[in-house]
Amino acid sequence: MKQLKFFLYFFMGCAMITSCGNKHKSDCNDIFADKANGALYWEALVEIAKKNKAQALEVVKSIRLNRQAHTLFDWQKNIPTNIDDFFDKFFVASMSRDPQTLSKLGLFEIIGIREHNAYLNNVSPESMLCDLQDNVESLNVLKSYSVDSLSDEQKVSYKVFVWLLEHVVSGEKFIFHNYKINQMFGILSDLTMVFTEIHPLKFAKDVDTYIARLGRIPKQLNQAIQLLEYQKSMGIIPPAFALEKNN
Repeated sequence: MKQLKFFLYFFMGCAMITSCGNKHKSDCNDIFADKANGALYWEALVEIAKKNKAQALEVVKSIRLNRQAHTLFDWQKNIPTNIDDFFDKFFVASMSRDPQTLSKLGLFEIIGIREHNAYLNNVSPESMLCDLQDNVESLNVLKSYSVDSLSDEQKVSYKVFVWLLEHVVSGEKFIFHNYKINQMFGILSDLTMVFTEIHPLKFAKDVDTYIARLGRIPKQLNQAIQLLEYQKSMGIIPPAFALEKNN
């Protein structure tokens, strides 16, 4: 089931969380938002995720020729007519601000796209709020489809996505209760893994993106500090024993 595969990509790669409130627009942008043909990158990703390599490579050819999409792709519509296109839209939304997971999946690399490897995730509180807003909106759109009109495969995907999104959205008031930096896992350990285990280093372009990515470490650390300060202002801090220095 292709849509369930997208779900697995999403589930292992990112935990999108809640409503935007006073978000900054830049915190909600996808990594290719500054490119005139940015939508083509995500169309290529959708095609390669479906194992349509030939179609994906045709899209990549358009990217390299600086062509632009003259019409919206079906998954770009606010409410796609076909629920399969909605699943594509959800997949793109889950990956578009998560370059670290994109590097881990290696889907773009199959078709020669490596630009995403120059970026790091936005870990600011505002970005977390953007993620939740995506989920709230996705849940509302998903529930607008008539279940009776779906195929058996689509119904399974529908039920899985509804369960996931309802679970995430129902935890809105707890989205900042997770300790994002601790001795076991979190932002810092993820950052280490990106540079030591995940980032590909097969071609000269990979070295360039590695260096560019290194240059974005200070920004991510500043975002992490903002997140910790925001949690602190809410009274959310690790228990004392976890902060004590061992002699």
